[in-house]
Amino acid sequence: MELNEIISLLTNTSVTIIVIAFFMYRELKFSATLQNTLQALVDTVCELKNSIERSKD
Repeated sequence: MELNEIISLLTNTSVTIIVIAFFMYRELKFSATLQNTLQALVDTVCELKNSIERSKD
């Protein structure tokens, strides 16, 4: 391989790796935020359920 081919290969590969890493990081952060939001929703629904059950008694 010539030097130009090696440089081109490294450049193309590094850009691909950076793009994939960025999307993986973004997905990880989004998933964590989504998990926290869903847990807050579950907690709220449980509290509402408990409140309704207490008001019936």
